[in-house]
Amino acid sequence: MKYDLYELLDIAIRTNTPFVLVEGKDDPQVYYRVAIKANKKVDIYPINTIEEYASGCDNVIKALNRLQPKFDERDENIHRILGIIDRDVRPYRSLTTGEIDFRTLKGLFVLKYYSIETYFATKNNLKKVIEKLTYATQDIISEEVLFKAEERFNEISNELYFISLEALKNSCLIGYSSIVGYDDDNIKEVGRRKYIFGELKSKENELNLFANEKNINDTDLKLICKGKWYLYNYLRETNKQIKKMSEMCKNAEITQCKSCKVENYEDCNYKYKGGYQISGIYNDIFEYIDEIECQDIIQRMTVLQ
Repeated sequence: MKYDLYELLDIAIRTNTPFVLVEGKDDPQVYYRVAIKANKKVDIYPINTIEEYASGCDNVIKALNRLQPKFDERDENIHRILGIIDRDVRPYRSLTTGEIDFRTLKGLFVLKYYSIETYFATKNNLKKVIEKLTYATQDIISEEVLFKAEERFNEISNELYFISLEALKNSCLIGYSSIVGYDDDNIKEVGRRKYIFGELKSKENELNLFANEKNINDTDLKLICKGKWYLYNYLRETNKQIKKMSEMCKNAEITQCKSCKVENYEDCNYKYKGGYQISGIYNDIFEYIDEIECQDIIQRMTVLQ
């Protein structure tokens, strides 16, 4: 038997433990860690554990819409409930007939990026990844090192930008003949990404016009790129650079570690440990909550009580 939405509210009031509704089964672990950073004790429920609702953002919106009278009934109820959804494409498309206007809902928080995964592709988290994959300690992992690590990802960002524009246009325009959509999870693979980008070359002017209409430019990649695409490509490309770090250190392309300074290259702090798959690094990175990047979510959770 699933949970009853109103009973959860009653429990939250009685126990002074607010609850958070999230889109799916992958979300609770992430938001529990964020709640710890916000110094808040919360109960977190995937929306499909609630009676009458399936997984996904639309069902979180429907549940929050149903709870609006409760917020009007008692002001403190707004501190008991929070629904969190990905940004997705909502800011770029018009509401359809009968669709709930999520912008008017009390108790709903919309992420600043397309989806939660993008919050984990940060320099602070990258520093922890480098520490895990090499023998370097965080105190020697400088901005210079992080810049080198991100170099390859920055080079492919243009590919992700145009692929994301095409997927966005597909989501916004009914009947649009699209080469790729947001449901294509294979964009995280190099071959598929490069193939799609090549296919989009002939549509570049058309996509730039669409971007202008939507007030989008290449600095908005995090807003329009599916989070799984963004994070997976970020980790794969930075991992390629991390594997080269010991050679960079040996050749003084970065500030040398103590071992390389005395030509003890075999003991370079940036020596790659090996044995790591991208899928493993991808899963592990969700353990790191970058408090600066996640400040918007942390701040919103502090309102709960």
